[in-house]
Amino acid sequence: MLVAQPLVTKSLTSSGIMGISDVVCQKVVAKATPVDERPSKLDSTRVLHVAITGAIWSGPVTHYWYIILEKMYAVIAKAASIQDPVIALIVKLILDSTIFSSVTITGYFTLRSLLEGSGLAGAKEKLTTRFLTTLFGAWKFWPMANAVNFWFVPFQFRVLYMNILSLFWTGWLTYVNSRKISVPKKD
Repeated sequence: MLVAQPLVTKSLTSSGIMGISDVVCQKVVAKATPVDERPSKLDSTRVLHVAITGAIWSGPVTHYWYIILEKMYAVIAKAASIQDPVIALIVKLILDSTIFSSVTITGYFTLRSLLEGSGLAGAKEKLTTRFLTTLFGAWKFWPMANAVNFWFVPFQFRVLYMNILSLFWTGWLTYVNSRKISVPKKD
């Protein structure tokens, strides 16, 4: 299915893994919360929002990003006559960290805000108060993960590899996203 329907496969995989990651995140946070303040059950709406975000944002944007990244790198490599594979890796890591991290975090917070009902005002508040913290978190997590991805993982499996590591990343991202915002929900 990855060869015949790569976008659909990557979107569904991203959706499933992100949903699982949020379930784990909620359970970990609940265990760390005092008993009298713990939620009585799993927030299934939140899990659904995370899974939808995986299907319509994270899976597709990552699928296309890796294609764009290879094309961007090819242009840069030609212009700069890059031959060294280590330099190639460094260039890809810089492009990924500076462009993709910003785009994907912005899209994630925006889509989650829309799904949660706080709209663009909620997205603006999240981006104003959480973007830099999340971006710095991405810069701590993804460069080493992507060094392995770009160096060892065949191109067609890069999104799958990234999705597997997203079990950890998405848990943290959903935790950051779930903190209360000051924008009231629309009725």
